[in-house]
Amino acid sequence: KDPDAILAVKYPDERIRKPMVLYFRGKSDEALRELNKVVNDKKAADLRDRAEALQRDIFNVRGKYTEGSSLLLQGSVREAARTWRPVLETDARLVPTNPPSYFRDEIQRSLAEAYVKAGTSFFDKGRFEEAFEQIKQAVEVAPDNIEVIYAVRKLKRTAERMLEDAILSVNPAEAKAKLKAITTMTLPATAIYKMAEAKLRDMK
Repeated sequence: KDPDAILAVKYPDERIRKPMVLYFRGKSDEALRELNKVVNDKKAADLRDRAEALQRDIFNVRGKYTEGSSLLLQGSVREAARTWRPVLETDARLVPTNPPSYFRDEIQRSLAEAYVKAGTSFFDKGRFEEAFEQIKQAVEVAPDNIEVIYAVRKLKRTAERMLEDAILSVNPAEAKAKLKAITTMTLPATAIYKMAEAKLRDMK
């Protein structure tokens, strides 16, 4: 989609729309320069206050985005997410969220990849409940991310195999443990969760 068309309604004046299109594309330096032109243009006095407010917002977005990126590189995913939260809130005020701006897209992709990485690590160690919690967070931030989709499918296939093993097991304790594990690594609304829960009730 053309950013200029996307932002035409929110920013009908081209002098403001042009820098915001640049912001949308991730070119914050250029956006700030264009807004500065508006601020210093005597013929655009009616736009000065808005241009200055947008400058402040873009400065804040850029600063917090950089701070969050540094935290993520250090492995502090939770702190990065906390730092980026106001960035996403400000970004939502500045531009539409769908399609996402450069900053929103980068934040969502980076967090999703970090959650998937952590989830995969837990998964490989057989710690499925913790893997599920990480993957669930990845789904919340970027449900259409290909790595997230793959991780969800991987967890689902594992749960399905566990359900089959539980059904075929001749050891009630082992079957019960597998069924309980399934309920910790799947969403309550899913069919496999409901099947595991029903089997557990039958075993009581």
